[in-house]
Amino acid sequence: MPHAVLPMRSPAARDAARRLPGAAAAVLALALLAACGNGDAAGRDPATRSAVATGVAVTPSPEGAAPGPSGPPAASSVSANPATAGGARSSTSKPPASTAAKSPAASTASQTAQAPVPAPVPDVLGAAYADAAARLTAAGFTVVRVDAVSAKPQGTVTATSPASGTQAAKGTRVTVTVAKPDTAVVPDIMNKSYRDATATVRAAGLVMDQDSVDHAANPVWNRCYVVAFTPPAGTVVAKGSLVDITRVYGCG
Repeated sequence: MPHAVLPMRSPAARDAARRLPGAAAAVLALALLAACGNGDAAGRDPATRSAVATGVAVTPSPEGAAPGPSGPPAASSVSANPATAGGARSSTSKPPASTAAKSPAASTASQTAQAPVPAPVPDVLGAAYADAAARLTAAGFTVVRVDAVSAKPQGTVTATSPASGTQAAKGTRVTVTVAKPDTAVVPDIMNKSYRDATATVRAAGLVMDQDSVDHAANPVWNRCYVVAFTPPAGTVVAKGSLVDITRVYGCG
């Protein structure tokens, strides 16, 4: 069977055709026909001329793209992002909470600012309780009163705790000791003679009125019996208080 006569526009193509026998020549002929159909691209494209010369089939490429050997497409080197694939929402992570420690100097300054400021306890010894309490309160202290028997004038301050002049934080409780007299209970001297009544009152730490004392020394008056006196029996009074006989009977 006679071979088809193909146009050989390129000398290199004609030389390759002459060197390729049989089936290889047929493949080359088909390639040349395709090149002729593309408007003489085979004659102008160096890559086509090289493929024809070597007997490698050339796959026509789209317009504007360089032709190359046929083969499987290269795998994409860019992998899909699993976080955004399929329209998945990406989560926004919150920034970690600050763990920076406070400056030691700042902490010390804060503690100093919050610490109570100490102040000296005012000297109120010998003052009346009302005046002493007012001065202590004005200095920022809390006053607590305690009464105690004392030979000092009644109602005056005999001691403070903390003591006067002591440095103490404002708001500190200051215990104020206030003098009170020693007490005694008025005895019952009803129906006693002046002499017996006087002795009983003195034994209780109290004082009998002078008229009653004088009557107790008189034999005539000493025959009288007490029927009224003041303060009444059972009254608590300061020791040394006066008991006065106000009425007697049976003196004759």
